[in-house]
Amino acid sequence: MKILKIIVTIFFLMTKIIFGETAPANTDIGAQAVVTYTKISGERVLSASNPVMTTVNEVVKFDLVGLLGEVSSDPSGKISIPYRLDNTGNIDDDYTLGFVDGDSFQSGDFFLDPEGRNPLEKIDNKTYKTPRIPYGEGIDIYYLGQLKDSVESNEIDVDLKVTSDRKGTLVEDTPTRIFVQSRGDAKIKKTIIYDENKKTFYFVFKFYNGISGNLKDIELDDTIDSNFIITDYVGEWIPFNSDEKKAVTFFLDGPEENAPEVDISLINNILKMKLNEIPENTRETSEGGELFIPFRVNPTLPENTILRNMGTYTFALGSGRSDTFNTTEAFYRVPYYPNTEVKGDFIIKDLSSTGSSNKVTFINTIKNIGNSVDTFNVRLAQELFPEGTTYKLIGVVGSVKAELTDSNGDDIPDTGPINPGDRFTIELEVTVDQSRIRKELLYSVNKVYVSVKNSAYIVSVTDGVKGEITEEDISFSKFQGVDRDGDGKVDSYTTKDLEFIEGETIYYRLILTNIRDNLTIPNIIISDKIPVNTTYIENSGKYYLNDVLVPEGLEIKDGELSLIVDLPPSGKITLDFEVQALQ
Repeated sequence: MKILKIIVTIFFLMTKIIFGETAPANTDIGAQAVVTYTKISGERVLSASNPVMTTVNEVVKFDLVGLLGEVSSDPSGKISIPYRLDNTGNIDDDYTLGFVDGDSFQSGDFFLDPEGRNPLEKIDNKTYKTPRIPYGEGIDIYYLGQLKDSVESNEIDVDLKVTSDRKGTLVEDTPTRIFVQSRGDAKIKKTIIYDENKKTFYFVFKFYNGISGNLKDIELDDTIDSNFIITDYVGEWIPFNSDEKKAVTFFLDGPEENAPEVDISLINNILKMKLNEIPENTRETSEGGELFIPFRVNPTLPENTILRNMGTYTFALGSGRSDTFNTTEAFYRVPYYPNTEVKGDFIIKDLSSTGSSNKVTFINTIKNIGNSVDTFNVRLAQELFPEGTTYKLIGVVGSVKAELTDSNGDDIPDTGPINPGDRFTIELEVTVDQSRIRKELLYSVNKVYVSVKNSAYIVSVTDGVKGEITEEDISFSKFQGVDRDGDGKVDSYTTKDLEFIEGETIYYRLILTNIRDNLTIPNIIISDKIPVNTTYIENSGKYYLNDVLVPEGLEIKDGELSLIVDLPPSGKITLDFEVQALQ
């Protein structure tokens, strides 16, 4: 039997590789493979694969955080509210900001320092402009203001709204709760916080005492309605004049050894608590005296639903009990949950170069399982089909079919508005040039669904078909891909340029096929160096012989992948690996 000897070497052409937590817009990374082999005649043949290029897409986004979430005025009504604005995109940006509901303020301005020495540029009485913020950086912003005299002792809610100047549709607002100080005896301030590390919401009860003398035997009743779901029957208590959290179980059966000063229970959705005493002259700013109750929000609530909750309490007063008082009211605004599922028929069939099966239809159903009406742009992100292939996107409602159009003015075909819980069916008709169909290649197309309401929310689905062709000796191609649906696997592979979004892994695939059905190619040597400024992802390197995983043989040493293997007639080698940017 005749044999061929092949040596495969893969070179990477790198340009401006500065990947990190936030890769700069328009950064490029390129890769190309080269095959050297000897034909039966003794002739040396050098052949390069198709080059693949990935370009970092422009990402415009930011994070706005109220640094405290809640603040208190002083007795005169002065207020200071700190915020943090971070440019988490990959391109410099400016922002405009202002309160959505600032009617409670008599006066005030935004500053870059807590002392009020460095004001933001004022556009009008309600709108301010930030300095340009480089990507990956942020600024602290402080609102220094005076509450109106008419604002009574209570808790009020204000929203700061920030808009990207580069992408005016990108808006974020964050609520801040302001507790207006007043004189009084026992006080229980109730708020809602979100612990980012634990991914948990908490009701927080802060106890303080504005008079001389300890207050005894405080009893709290708080009805927890169905919109708030208690997630754990263990709360956390911080004793007065302490910063140490102690676990408290939900039982009203006497003091616990861990926290003997407090008892809590949940009976028929009523949170009950007993506190032995509040020390005298305990202020809101005093350390400790806080109870944390974990909960989650009913996920079916519509976007922007405002939830309010407060409790009632009494305390010992002489030989009897005090009047019943209300805690402050806790506010929560339900955010938009961009939750969507896409299901499709993954169709694998043959595309014949001689027959008539040159047309396939892929069917996907998209369901809006979020909490708000949304429209989804549909685009073909990665089309791994031969040149000359045509595509047609068709929407299906009942028995009516119509080609998708742009309904929101951004020049991208979309689904049109989909109500929460509703479905929309999309058919992708693919017509392939029969003369270009290649054997043993899996042609695929990746459809990306992008929420118009929240462009950061992306769902994708990939479908594919197999094809046929005849070659002289070998078929050799280089592919790349990314993971857009967040499942930890590549969506699909393509030879086309890609847009790389921050935080993504780049997946590479090399396919080498022995087209001859009567010729074994021995001692194929594949050598692939990991590109500079990137790092190889541990255990990502794998190779397959005729689509069967081979557990041994691939070596990774000194930043290089290498493989020696014999390729049987009509055999195929697939080599996969992944890289990430150096942090």
